[in-house]
Amino acid sequence: MNFLAQHVTSLHHASKNPPNDRDWQGPIYANPVIIVYVRTDTDTQEAAVTRSLYSIDETAEQLGGISRTTVYELVSAGELTKVKLGRRGLVTAESIAAYVDRLKFAAGDAR
Repeated sequence: MNFLAQHVTSLHHASKNPPNDRDWQGPIYANPVIIVYVRTDTDTQEAAVTRSLYSIDETAEQLGGISRTTVYELVSAGELTKVKLGRRGLVTAESIAAYVDRLKFAAGDAR
């Protein structure tokens, strides 16, 4: 068993506060990752776990605060990939990263 598996005592979504315990430290927020709080003998360490899917609102925020309508237009245009999970529509992290890379490439060509 590795160090992380032995010492992880709690997993909290990054937007929630860590447990009320004087030994816990770390950020209260860090969007859009999940923070794993790890208790050690002397200090607290954290490991970020990246996500694969984002809500429409989270996607809009990641793309500079664009509107939900613009996100849906990008999905319709094939720029972003939306998948269904139950009744929810979620955008894949890969399509967001690929779209940003295309924007960077286009900005580099325009100079």
